[in-house]
Amino acid sequence: MENINQKPEGRKAEMEKGVAEIAKENFNRWAESLITKDPKAVASLYSEDVTFLPTVSPDFKRGSSEAEGYFAHFLAKNPEGQVKDEAIQPLGDDFYLHSGMYDFTLDGDGGRTRV
Repeated sequence: MENINQKPEGRKAEMEKGVAEIAKENFNRWAESLITKDPKAVASLYSEDVTFLPTVSPDFKRGSSEAEGYFAHFLAKNPEGQVKDEAIQPLGDDFYLHSGMYDFTLDGDGGRTRV
């Protein structure tokens, strides 16, 4: 039950903590989907009208088919990732923005490379 006597700053901090937990759970689900090596499984975690700038492509991606195509290329490099810095911003009752800096280690011509 919500504490109606709580100051707005306290409610905001409480909401942000809940959103942060959800965002971390969703990120973990995404990271686990990489292990499947199934681009369709990874792309299914995005909305059909997703847009994003991928880690190892200069091309802006639009839609689930472009996401799946990108992840086919990305997963072939056996990615292992680590979060270096992140921000989770609540944007409404059911929305948040989770952005960050990540290091990925990928297979390359000369062995494993960090990007």
